[in-house]
Amino acid sequence: MKKLFIFIFLLYATNSISAEYSFEFEGSWLEAEPNVTKNLASGKVLADFRDVHVVQYTNQPEFFPSLTSSDCTSKAMLNEDTSLIWVNINCHISDMSGDTFMLSGSFNPALGGGQNIIQAGTGKFEGIKGTSEWKVTGGHLHGGTYAGKINITMPD
Repeated sequence: MKKLFIFIFLLYATNSISAEYSFEFEGSWLEAEPNVTKNLASGKVLADFRDVHVVQYTNQPEFFPSLTSSDCTSKAMLNEDTSLIWVNINCHISDMSGDTFMLSGSFNPALGGGQNIIQAGTGKFEGIKGTSEWKVTGGHLHGGTYAGKINITMPD
């Protein structure tokens, strides 16, 4: 009887831990002027950015909204001419109901895109973990557009 109980518990535990989802997204951002925080001796510059995003998801699971907004802060290393070398990103993403999740990531200008790690969420996003990869698809004076794929794991 003890072996049957252990087997049933393990079957339940392995089947109810989480569900994985993968879907596409497109986004756009507007950024404020960078705030130069430090001029480095090498001629490089450290700068802070703050930007807002609107992201639309495609083929997402039913519980995941089709549209979110985000508030992001970034620390960037720039060349003397202010071209980007590397950007570290932290974002707070919200849907219309106020549920949120947090992510951090990076943008590599040499690759034209970046990667993010999703760490935590509230409401419908409680227990969310995941990653996303994206590429810049267009730019303008104070922002641009991007597209990518998000992979999330949610507890059952």
